[in-house]
Amino acid sequence: MSVVAVNKLTGEKVLFLKGATERVVPCCTGRQDGEYTTAVESDDLQAFLDPRIQEMARDGLRVLSFAYRHLTEAESLIDLNKVDREGVELNMTFLGLVGIYDPPRPESLPSVMECYRAGIQVTMLTGDHPATAAAIARQVGILQPEEDGQGDSHYVTLGQPVMTAREFDALSDEEVDALPELPNVIARCSPDTKVKMIQAMHRRNGIVAMTGDGVNDSPSLKFADVGIAMGLSGSDVAKQASEIILTDDNFATIVRAIREGRRIFNNIQRFCCVLVGGNVAELICLLLGLAFRDKLNETVFPLSPVAILVNNLLTGTPPAMALGLEKAWPTIMDEPPRPPTSGLFSWEVQADIVFYG
Repeated sequence: MSVVAVNKLTGEKVLFLKGATERVVPCCTGRQDGEYTTAVESDDLQAFLDPRIQEMARDGLRVLSFAYRHLTEAESLIDLNKVDREGVELNMTFLGLVGIYDPPRPESLPSVMECYRAGIQVTMLTGDHPATAAAIARQVGILQPEEDGQGDSHYVTLGQPVMTAREFDALSDEEVDALPELPNVIARCSPDTKVKMIQAMHRRNGIVAMTGDGVNDSPSLKFADVGIAMGLSGSDVAKQASEIILTDDNFATIVRAIREGRRIFNNIQRFCCVLVGGNVAELICLLLGLAFRDKLNETVFPLSPVAILVNNLLTGTPPAMALGLEKAWPTIMDEPPRPPTSGLFSWEVQADIVFYG
């Protein structure tokens, strides 16, 4: 991201640039050393910065690089919004690095663990440095530390290491589908990378819920089965592209919504089972009556219309209403998700209706 600032004292315009280090460094031909500027090659500058970036990223810091340059008189007279940025973001002077620590919420770790118990895969797609992404993913439980032969800790999840967007985008759809498991963390993501991941999940018959807050998240929010925008920090574009707006920007709220959705679905199944099962019982009773004749050789009707209505009103509706308001049982999030092709009247529900009826 670049902005142009005007020095109110001299009227001089200065271009300031911030972003990922691998995007900022190629724009630089020098670096700031105190009050002086030293010429430097971008490769040498990147090699000088890499150890420091790795050290900051391993601590979970989001690392941004900054650069600047003074605009020429000719550039000051034109509208830079109508110029390709590649022609402006060059010959910059590198200023330094900034590490930003944004700690995850305390409830993120138990929420992710609850997702895994419920058979829900959590994937983190981020623009952060791979080491930063790994550190944050470890803090929230998406990645687990594992000791290798040398005693060094590296992070794996379901056999897949952290991938960068460049590595993931280089794979064809066939190569992605051949992976045993999709990576749970992809760093340095672009909007296209997020859409490609959602497509890969769809090819594996997954139901995808995508969260996002920025303008660049709108394609993936629209493409996902359920787009969830952030209500507090989200942009208007992201909110318009999503189906759900999360008012508290809390991942734990999504998990609670899944729990509530499972409770409601199970209660609807119980409600239908009781009501339909009661009707099946009445139907069987009436059908059995057809096999008997009274003294006048007429068909026997064990239940009159009034009896049927009273039975439905008093003995069927109250229990069904009570079951419809049942609380979720404690193990509801320890069960795997139902198949996407499974409807309300599954074979188990149909068997219950016939059995109870």
